[in-house]
Amino acid sequence: HLQLSMAFISDRHLIPIFNAIKKKRIQILDLSSNFLTYFGARIIGKWIKGNRTLKELYVHQNTMNEFKREGFDFICEPLIKHPNIEVLDVSFMILTGFSSKLSELITESKTLRILKIKKLEAENRARQRTEKRSQEWDESTNWQQKRKKPTVTVLLSAIDALMYPA
Repeated sequence: HLQLSMAFISDRHLIPIFNAIKKKRIQILDLSSNFLTYFGARIIGKWIKGNRTLKELYVHQNTMNEFKREGFDFICEPLIKHPNIEVLDVSFMILTGFSSKLSELITESKTLRILKIKKLEAENRARQRTEKRSQEWDESTNWQQKRKKPTVTVLLSAIDALMYPA
């Protein structure tokens, strides 16, 4: 078990860490609450390809920068055929959506039992505040009768639809 949660790790620290544990039989890796980005996801993905003992991977709450959809793919792809992975936690991340690699992981992995994906609560609260302000503005100015809803709300709804399809 390698616990590196809240260790102020950024992408540049990952290569030396993974070089140091290259021959270790790591079953649980916790890199949560650090400063990992898209580039760190790429490094993690390469390490996963060479590790056949990993059972649990925690990378939740790495929100310094956007992890991006492609970053998540770097992690998903080697886990699809991984012989032991049981838990993957990417909750509370700034993900810009998911691609087919996630659906492949879900449908093709024979060992994955727990997949944690949850949006940031701050993201939800910000959207709710924007919608509430928009509604208050609509009511106070009777704007709904004259025009469509404010662009910000429509744009947020469109972004949510792209990022979190039903």
